[in-house]
Amino acid sequence: MGGTDVRIRESIQQLEREYLATPDADRRNSKLIKLMRAWKAISELDATNENSFYFIASHHGAPFRGAGHKDPYYWGGYCPHGNILFPVWHRVYLLELENALRNAGGEGELTVPYWDQEHDDLDKDGRRIYVPWAFTDEKIDLYRTDGDGNLVGEEANPLYSYKFQEPVIDSTKEIRYGFLPFNYTKPPNRTTVRFPLSGLFAEEHLDLTLKHNKYYESRTTELLNKNVEIWLNGDIHAGTNRGSIRKRYELCLQNNDYLTFSNITSANAWNEHETLADRPGNLRISLEQPHNDSHICLGGVSLIQDPLSDVKGANGDMGCNETAAYDPIFFIFHSFIEYMFLKWQTSDKGSSDVNAVQTELDTPAKMYYPGTDSADEAGAPIGLANNTRVTLKDTPLRPFTKKGGGFFTGQDCFDPANITAPSSSGGDYDVISLQYVPDPNPVPDPRPVHDPVADSFPASKSGYLRNFNTALVVSGINRGLIHGSYAVKLYGEVDNKRVLLDAHSVLSRWHVGGCANCQTHLSSPIIFAIPPNVKESSVQLEVGTLDPQNPSGPFNNTTPGFKDSTAKFYRFK
Repeated sequence: MGGTDVRIRESIQQLEREYLATPDADRRNSKLIKLMRAWKAISELDATNENSFYFIASHHGAPFRGAGHKDPYYWGGYCPHGNILFPVWHRVYLLELENALRNAGGEGELTVPYWDQEHDDLDKDGRRIYVPWAFTDEKIDLYRTDGDGNLVGEEANPLYSYKFQEPVIDSTKEIRYGFLPFNYTKPPNRTTVRFPLSGLFAEEHLDLTLKHNKYYESRTTELLNKNVEIWLNGDIHAGTNRGSIRKRYELCLQNNDYLTFSNITSANAWNEHETLADRPGNLRISLEQPHNDSHICLGGVSLIQDPLSDVKGANGDMGCNETAAYDPIFFIFHSFIEYMFLKWQTSDKGSSDVNAVQTELDTPAKMYYPGTDSADEAGAPIGLANNTRVTLKDTPLRPFTKKGGGFFTGQDCFDPANITAPSSSGGDYDVISLQYVPDPNPVPDPRPVHDPVADSFPASKSGYLRNFNTALVVSGINRGLIHGSYAVKLYGEVDNKRVLLDAHSVLSRWHVGGCANCQTHLSSPIIFAIPPNVKESSVQLEVGTLDPQNPSGPFNNTTPGFKDSTAKFYRFK
């Protein structure tokens, strides 16, 4: 044993261009087709096979295990969200999927490409798109042969969707606040879906779901691209992109400590303290915030303002923690999150040395800083008790084990150039080194060079967010009354035109009514910066949900979950 396995990851856009530039006779050996063939292979393995797509996807959320199987006080999945383990757990998770593709696909040294969210894409006819066509083409020729050696021809694209081989049910049940929630159910042979479709297949919603999907099925790719465009860029026609996913990626890289870079709980706690201390220029954006926004835009919350194209009632799998990992786009999207993590680590703000990063800040009575508790945001994952401290050095990253035995911890995978090999790895090596290749020919960005709204903010000395004079602070949201994920949208008038100024998403599980920790940690306020050229009197808030029983609409005290919420302006000197 010994040696290092260097894994080089390219963008899915690069793989698409290489495929299109390759003559038809040679496309069977293109990187994109090799990836898809291997993905198809693991998707067809028995669900109990450790290399199967189902088996690996199930590690993230449902089907729930352990204490969280029926008790909503716990999170029944393995993935940690809202704490410092978020980046490192998903780093090893990607390696598990990558190893399965190599072990079961028979396609050589594959790596998981990344969806480059910093750049757009072009479809096969050269038109600008925002979701790579590798995810939205329903069929493709994988150059596979049948049992008689004949070419199969076009078949279902394994990156378009996944057909559930086993039922997936959020089995937690609680009767609170006067209602009995329904099961979040994925029966066998149903497929994963994305915006604008709905994946609510519980019996009580099946008829509504089928009618909804039939109405939108002819426009799925068009509407998905339209929604992703607005989430990625903001309302570019109004010249505002401060709250866009792309702007948040840019801002998250400006964090100078791992704590607020790594997770929304720590960043939200910091921002609440700094805002109330009249220091709004120090607000921070964590990597987890644009990550959550991306899940929500693919999963169902619409930012489309055209009444003919706006969609209510969408519920895609990426929008729910329980089933997000069953959508194949999850892993290629998370490869980009890994790219952002690696970018931060190799910048002058970050570090690849687990001993050098800060994961503690001063708190009253020496309590754990938010983001270092097992129950932050989602409830404790499998194998951890609620309200226990998590650390990079000691907390096990279940269920992942190392070649030499034992569970991974953050220190085993923190340095991207020196990751301990997982037990699922083959080959004669014990270390993995990750390398990401920037796209050498990205699609040019059409956004205006000058952003009139963002330019109205003087540059912040802190480098986190531009300074601003007024903030709108939304607090008191009770997530226990909201099924699943949601977003709060901010509108205002710019040059006498109503525009989308910002949107803040909360990625959630379906049942949180019984989870006291979830409610406590998710009560952190949402802080919106108000541009100087926007009149306070024109500001409006709207709520977008994935729950047909709690539909999207104006932010007010009659909306379930927002009865005791408030929206208050803070004006700074």
